[in-house]
Amino acid sequence: MRVLPGRSLHSAHTSERGHVMKKLTIILILVLATVVVMSAFAPVATAAKNPNPRVILPTAKVQGSTYGDWGAKWWQWALGIPASINPLADESGDLVAVGQSGNVWFLCGTIYFSPMPGGPDYAYEGVAERTCTIPTGKTLFFPIVNVEASTAEGNGETVEELAALCDFYATHTTSLSVTVDGRPLKNLFSYRGTSGGYLLSWPDDDVLFGLPPLDEPTLSVSDGYWIMLAPLKVGHHTLHWTGRQEFTEAADGFNGIFSQDITYHLTVVPR
Repeated sequence: MRVLPGRSLHSAHTSERGHVMKKLTIILILVLATVVVMSAFAPVATAAKNPNPRVILPTAKVQGSTYGDWGAKWWQWALGIPASINPLADESGDLVAVGQSGNVWFLCGTIYFSPMPGGPDYAYEGVAERTCTIPTGKTLFFPIVNVEASTAEGNGETVEELAALCDFYATHTTSLSVTVDGRPLKNLFSYRGTSGGYLLSWPDDDVLFGLPPLDEPTLSVSDGYWIMLAPLKVGHHTLHWTGRQEFTEAADGFNGIFSQDITYHLTVVPR
């Protein structure tokens, strides 16, 4: 069952709380992470003191772009695809190649949320399991937990205002876990990346917002915990990640939990 938790929460609260809850619609506790399984990866150069040698550090640049820059590109990719073919709404994995280009491919979580039994009133979980085939040589970039804020959504007029709202949600992340082929990635909270201002747009049938079409791109800022994973070797791999954000009435004006549990079964094939 598809549930857009932020939108249902917005209708149930006052405008003050509604502004906070609306943003929950666009929090996608999304996709992936990695760990070293030496026999499972192609050789890559690694940095000293990197707890995950097959993951590119957030202080490094890939094709001239930082984690924050790639986060902005991820949102432009994720929200720029019509809902009917959007990988965020993919329940099988068949849409993994949609919108992909170059040597960096994006992976994602899901927009389908269900209420969490036994949780607070605003407790939702997204679960997806996908089976995909990808070409060899692709670096994978994905969010474990991420958020964006934009002017068109009423989140602020300046980069500073949008960044402050993104920071509020990112800092409410309470748990992150990621595995590659059953092995856990370490120190996930050190892989945070925040963008500067960038332009964001979405099609008439957007997958997430349910907002009117844009006359022109809107100003946006991205934040979250990301992973840039070096290319996997040819063969079969399993990627699994979970993420969780928690909010309390005393501190935030509402009690809420939002989480995702995502699995990718990847087959890497020669090009």
